Amino acid sequence: MTYKQTLGVQSIDEPAEVDENTIFCIASISKSFVALAIMQLVERGFLELDEYAVTYLPYFKLDDERFRKITLRMLLGHMSGMPDIDEDEYSTLMENPETDDDALERFVRAMAKLQLRSEPGTKLYYSNLGYSILGDIIAKQTGMVFETYLKEFLLQPIGMKDSTFLLSDVPKNRLALPHLRTPAMKVNQKYPNHRGDSPASSLHSTLNDMLTFGEFLINRGTMHGKKIVSAASLDLLWTAVATRRPPPFYEKMGLGWMLGHFEGEKVVSHGGMGFGWTDFFMFFPDLNKAAVMMSNDESYSRKQINHALASEITGHDYSAGGVSWTILLCDAYLQGGYDAVTKTAKELFASPPAGISVDQDELINLVFNMVCARSHEEAVFFLKLYLSFYPNDTEAEDLLRRESAYMNLPRR
Repeated sequence: MTYKQTLGVQSIDEPAEVDENTIFCIASISKSFVALAIMQLVERGFLELDEYAVTYLPYFKLDDERFRKITLRMLLGHMSGMPDIDEDEYSTLMENPETDDDALERFVRAMAKLQLRSEPGTKLYYSNLGYSILGDIIAKQTGMVFETYLKEFLLQPIGMKDSTFLLSDVPKNRLALPHLRTPAMKVNQKYPNHRGDSPASSLHSTLNDMLTFGEFLINRGTMHGKKIVSAASLDLLWTAVATRRPPPFYEKMGLGWMLGHFEGEKVVSHGGMGFGWTDFFMFFPDLNKAAVMMSNDESYSRKQINHALASEITGHDYSAGGVSWTILLCDAYLQGGYDAVTKTAKELFASPPAGISVDQDELINLVFNMVCARSHEEAVFFLKLYLSFYPNDTEAEDLLRRESAYMNLPRR
């Protein structure tokens, strides 16, 4: 049995309604598909998980001799020690798109100035860059363009007919455009399209295709009688390599998947967020049930949607947590400026009324929206507001320093 629901529009500027065939960028859920492609190539004898990445990409190097110890398994499980790109660097990257077939190799070669965050294999550091390396390995070991291999050997055999890693393949009249709160809601004018980052975050898909993907997992890697990856490979991807966060969805890190439990049931999942999108896919292997949410509004309110979906799957009641306080803060800004925001935020933080969710993640994500939109003045104000409530967030302090530098403003 399948349940589908669609709401909203593809763009607030040209409001065509979203339907089950609207195409969304599913952001970092892309990584789970890259992991499947790697396992497919392992099964075919092209790759070995514990081989060094440099064996497959002789030009891959870092400004840190320990890079030679990085294996494919470490890259898949974010255990390589590779650094990541911060919010501001990502925005700069996406504002300078590279869309030719050689962009991925150039992107990997450009990592030569980077240094590792830890000894390979010792600590969990989530890294988008690691998946660019994996994507380039797929390309070089198959002799195919990365996006072409994924489409011909994974997406099409699964039956995901409208899914692609190439933006140029997407019919523009079916594309959901990403939206940011800056604080006013607006379409992100710079659609992210850098093929160096394609393996980490560029898969585009539909509700129908993602439900087909769920069917593929229910069938344990087989579709229409044809094995695409083995059940043993799926089990390996869903085996923990590191501890991550508290329950429910992020307890452990697998290979290209997050592992957790919801109401006692095992769940494997991956989310995606950034540049105006919010996505989440979950699969309950013992129940043989899957769910997906895709949105062209970037918001941590997905936590409530995820819990509602997981509650329905596991047969438990769920009470919605309320409207995010960031909606009220944005409205206050548009109606009364910074003073109105400060007043509203203090009141909500001190005594949240019924039906309003005061959530730390939602507020910092609002800041990320502004950083992405290059709304530096607003980002600095909301960062200071955030730190007044959550003063121990050192990453937010670092972001404030960078954003203040753009404005030539004092740090505090």
